[in-house]
Amino acid sequence: MILINKGQSNKVVLTLTEKVTLPIPIFLFRFVSDVTNVEYAFIMNNTSIYKDRYDEFLLVEGTTVTLSPNGFYHYYIYEQSSPSNLDYKLALNLLEVGKVELQSTTITEPITQFESSDEYKAFEQ
Repeated sequence: MILINKGQSNKVVLTLTEKVTLPIPIFLFRFVSDVTNVEYAFIMNNTSIYKDRYDEFLLVEGTTVTLSPNGFYHYYIYEQSSPSNLDYKLALNLLEVGKVELQSTTITEPITQFESSDEYKAFEQ
């Protein structure tokens, strides 16, 4: 499963090169929201320096793609020769299918409010 933090740079490491048939593949990513069924398609460059071992992509949520809502998505990754095609039906091969979780990076901590010094003392013990 791929974990994506909303509004942040996310390193995505996969093994796709072993499945490609093109000499220089372009990777088309397609995410489909489990909640809304909305599809998001985008292309990411493989930045791995060891492509024979693993493939690495930098997904900047909010720049590379803006996903909504938080939660789970299905992902599909295709190889193609076009650097601009975003239609998966025109891509050459489906390489991998899996799950993505988009989570918010906002952390909310409970606030404790004391009304009197007696309540504060009770809390300390």
